[in-house]
Amino acid sequence: MKSPKFLIISDNTTYAIGGPRYLGPYRIAHELERQGIETYVLDRFYTFPDFFDFLENFLTPDFIGIGFSTTFLTPPDFHSRLTRFASRGQRGNEYYQLAIVSPDALERKNWFVRLKQIMSERSPKAKIFVGGSKAQFFFHEQYDDLSEIDYVVMGVVDQVFPEVLKTLIRGEEPVYIQMGKKRVIDTASTYRQPKVCPPHDWKPHWFIQKNEVLPIEIGRGCAFNCKFCNYDKRENIRKSIDDLKLEFTRNYEQNGIQYYHFVDDCFNDSRVKVEEVCNAILSLPFKIEWVSYLRFDIALKFPHTSDLIVESGGRGFHWGVESLTQEVARRAGKGASSEAIKEFILEFSKKYKNVCYSTGSFISGLPGETEESWEKQVDWLIETDNFDFVQIGALGISPFKAEFDGTVVDYADYSRNPTKYGFQEIDMTNGYWRHETADRVSAQAWADKALARWQKKTEGHMGVSTEIWIYPLLRSLGFSPEEVSELYFNSDETRQKALIAKGQVIYRERATQYFKEMKSLVDPSALHRRNPA
Repeated sequence: MKSPKFLIISDNTTYAIGGPRYLGPYRIAHELERQGIETYVLDRFYTFPDFFDFLENFLTPDFIGIGFSTTFLTPPDFHSRLTRFASRGQRGNEYYQLAIVSPDALERKNWFVRLKQIMSERSPKAKIFVGGSKAQFFFHEQYDDLSEIDYVVMGVVDQVFPEVLKTLIRGEEPVYIQMGKKRVIDTASTYRQPKVCPPHDWKPHWFIQKNEVLPIEIGRGCAFNCKFCNYDKRENIRKSIDDLKLEFTRNYEQNGIQYYHFVDDCFNDSRVKVEEVCNAILSLPFKIEWVSYLRFDIALKFPHTSDLIVESGGRGFHWGVESLTQEVARRAGKGASSEAIKEFILEFSKKYKNVCYSTGSFISGLPGETEESWEKQVDWLIETDNFDFVQIGALGISPFKAEFDGTVVDYADYSRNPTKYGFQEIDMTNGYWRHETADRVSAQAWADKALARWQKKTEGHMGVSTEIWIYPLLRSLGFSPEEVSELYFNSDETRQKALIAKGQVIYRERATQYFKEMKSLVDPSALHRRNPA
C-alpha cells in the first residue's frame, strides 16, 4: 500500500534579490513525515513554471491534500506598491490586504476553481487547507466566495496537523468550527498542540541547495510580557542543546550550511540560554553566521552575553527598543533604563562597527508618549550613529476575538483590556484608537515624520528596516562582508544596482536547479504524454 501524499505551497518574496525559505511549512512537513505521510514542499511558488501542468502529473489517487502556508506567501508586486521608507504600519496594512495567489478577487476565484477541478479529477479525496499567519483572514467577508477552500487552520499546527490528516485518511471529518462560510480548525483548543520546541531535519526531497541560508528554531515564546505584543508571552520553550548541535552539524555536512536565521521571538531572553547556545556553536568544528531578535534587558545586566553573541557568529540584530522615554517604555513592559540603552548601543556600535549590524525598532504613540517626548528620541537617533537601521511604525491594536484568546493568539494586553492601559476609544473596524496623549492619526504622523528625517540622513542607503534579515541570504549567495556593507551603505546607485544584479543571477541559478529537482518528482513520460513535442 502506497503512503498518502501531501503538498505544502510556500514562497518568500521579501527582498529584491530573492527570499530565504520560511521554517513553518518544513516543520509541518517534518512531523507529517514522522507519521508516515509523504510530504513535499513547493517553495518559490510564484516563480515556479507551469504549476498546473506539474500538479496534474504529481497528483495520484492516494494524494490527500494541499496546504497553503500564508505567512510569507505574498504576491511579488507587494513590494512595488511601497516606498523603500514605508513605515512598519504601512507595510503591515499592505501585507494583510494582498491575498495569496492574486490580490484580484476574480483572478483568485478562478485560480482556486481550477485547482479544485484538477484535484477532483486526479485525487478526489484530497482537501485544500489554508494556514499560517494570514489564515484568520480567509473566513472574513472578502474571501467568502472561496468555497474551494475546505479548511482554514488556526494556530501553531506542526505537532497536531498529522492527526488532522489521519482523520481524513480514515474517512472521517476533522473537528472544526463553522465561522461564516468557512470551516475553521482551531488546533490549539481542539487538538491540544503541546508546548515543545522539537528537533528538525531537512529531507532530501525538499531539495536544499548547497550553501543555502536556512532558518533554525532556537526556542518558542518570549519570557517577557510587552503590553503591545501578540506573540506567545511569558514562555521560554527551548530546543535542547544536543538537538541544536546535531542540526548545525547535519546541515553543514550534508549541504555546507553556515548562514542562518534564528527562529526565536527573543534570542537573549536569559543569560543561561545565551551562554549555552553560543558556547555550543563555538564548540562546532566550523563557523556559522546568524541574525535574530534581541532586547536590552539581559544585554545590560550581563554585558558578556553580547560579546558571546558576536563571537558565536551573530551578525545582525533586531533590537526591540519601542521607546526611549523611560516611563512610556516601563508602562509598555520594557524595564531597561533608557539612558543605559543609549550608552550601551553607542559602545556596542563602536566596538563592532563593520562586524555586525543593528536595527532599532520603535513604536510611535504608546500610552504616555507625547509629540515632544517622541521628537526628543528621534533627535537622538538622527544625531548619533548608534543604529545602522531603524524600523518605525505607529502603534497598532489587533481586533480582539475571545474565541481565539490564549489558543490561536496570545493577544496583547492592549487588545484584551484597553481601558486598563488608558485607551479612551478603540474602533476595531478601522484600526482607530485614542488615549490621553495621542491617537492613531497623530501616531502615524509622528512615524512618517521620523522616517522622512531618517531617509534624509541616510540618503543613498539600500532601505530602512529589512537589512539585517537579508544579511545571511547575501552571504550565502557569495557576498563578502565588504560587499554586504557596500550594498547597505554605498551611495553610488550604479554600484548598488550591480551588487543586486549579482545576487539575483546567483539566486535565479539556484531557483532553476530547485525547479528541475521538483519536476523530477513527476514521471517524465507522463509529462511527454501531456506535452508532446
